[in-house]
Amino acid sequence: MPRPPDRVYVLGRDKAEFDRDDGTGPTGESRRDAEPDTDDDRPPHTARIGSFLARDGSAGAAVGVDLDRPHAGVVFGKRGTGKSYTLGVLAEEIADADGV
Repeated sequence: MPRPPDRVYVLGRDKAEFDRDDGTGPTGESRRDAEPDTDDDRPPHTARIGSFLARDGSAGAAVGVDLDRPHAGVVFGKRGTGKSYTLGVLAEEIADADGV
């Protein structure tokens, strides 16, 4: 069984702005025991949209988007590469966030 990702990279948030309630560092490096897809794995006000693909083909670090303030973004890709799916995942995560 592969080890869960060590870090959660949050797009739209600086390390200085990132303060977790559970005592872990800005990248969540001590979260080795959590399942990667559970709600408590993601930092507060963060929509988890997937993970980086590691060089060996395994799942790399988790990737999230900051939901605490407005951002602008663009999704590019060829036909059939998952642009609409990515936006659907983002919409589901926003709907699942606290306070929405």
